[in-house]
Amino acid sequence: GQQELVVGTTLAGRDHTALEGAMGCFLQTLPLRCRLRDDMPFAELLLATRQTVLRCSDHQALPFQQIVEAAQAPRLLNRTPLFQASLDWLNHAGDAEAMTNLRVTERDYDPGTSKFELSLVVTSTNAFAGYLEYRNDLFDTATITSWWRAFTELLRQAIATPHAPIAELPWVSTEHAQDLLACGQGEHRPWPHPHVIAAWQQQVAHTPSAIALRSTSAQWSYADAQR
Repeated sequence: GQQELVVGTTLAGRDHTALEGAMGCFLQTLPLRCRLRDDMPFAELLLATRQTVLRCSDHQALPFQQIVEAAQAPRLLNRTPLFQASLDWLNHAGDAEAMTNLRVTERDYDPGTSKFELSLVVTSTNAFAGYLEYRNDLFDTATITSWWRAFTELLRQAIATPHAPIAELPWVSTEHAQDLLACGQGEHRPWPHPHVIAAWQQQVAHTPSAIALRSTSAQWSYADAQR
């Protein structure tokens, strides 16, 4: 599998005591590089990731723009440099209640767009919860739902067997595997044509004026495409 990946994360940017009580947005985006091996146990990966996060936290004041320039990452209009997937952990729940002489109301906000191709946001209060944010021009709801199902199953297996190699961790539950197998066990129907060309020619004969091909600027009927 893939031996290296880069995931972005957002840090508070309040690494100095003087900033802890200051109002304002000090958020900094940092890329986290993870190196993987197929035989790496999940516990080892977890420890290595923790060390990476701690090292990056020591440099959270470094602007993301300078990191991009130093890495000489290519710039594209349709994607962010260095990483396209992000992970954010929101552990500030309850801060509003701790403020004195100030009334604060937390509200959900949906900007209607996704900052990255794929983002996982995790919150922790009494329990862990999370959601996926994604670009709907790249992924549909069915794909994201399937990924979320596989991801949560992978986490269950990793927690249950932390010393197992990550390449051997199952990401499909027994129930889901049975559903997938059932998809290929439907009714078998014979193909009525000797080959695809014969099927095309039959369609041309039955509906010559029907649209066979369409692009953003033109369309062709079956008869046009046959010529």
